[in-house]
Amino acid sequence: MFDHLHTQDLRRWIGTTAPQPDLGEQPTPVFPRAKVIVQRDELAAMADLHPLQRPWYQPGTYRDVPPEAFLPIDGSVVLGPGVAVVKTPGHVFGNQSLVLNTATGVWVSSENVIAAECLTPEHSGMPGLARWAREWGQEVVLNANTIETTVDQYNSIVLEKALADRSQRDSRFLQFFPSSELTASWTNPGTSPTFTHGAITHH
Repeated sequence: MFDHLHTQDLRRWIGTTAPQPDLGEQPTPVFPRAKVIVQRDELAAMADLHPLQRPWYQPGTYRDVPPEAFLPIDGSVVLGPGVAVVKTPGHVFGNQSLVLNTATGVWVSSENVIAAECLTPEHSGMPGLARWAREWGQEVVLNANTIETTVDQYNSIVLEKALADRSQRDSRFLQFFPSSELTASWTNPGTSPTFTHGAITHH
């Protein structure tokens, strides 16, 4: 599963029903029996993409993906012991979060925010982040590259915040692992995160 299907090209993972000219072949799937767990709302939205969503998907890469490779779900589902999918709409209509119960407690992962400190912006050292959240009276700071359902996204992040346990390395931050975690780079001065997880370890 992915938290959503923006920019995801699944053709090499699950195969296609026809040759793909841009790949120069009909790819042999790495996981031929896999099912892609996806919210039914996202599949419905992808069938007729909103103009604001079109740039973020790659609709051509889904044209020949076998429909039976998808396992549509409606809402939140327990996948197995300590693993769940929680519906968190907003970033896309069918956004979903992976929730894991580990040796350090509950972790949540999605792309709703780009850094763990966006859930507790009052502790952020990034220039302007804490001040912006305080001045606008906002509890969390969204990954706002899609803007059509930001109210739902905000509410979903508050839910994720309620589910995630505190980090054992620094209790100011939560065990929220952004699926695209912000990292420091010399090419982007002023955007170095105050705190990063780097990895999830479970014993």
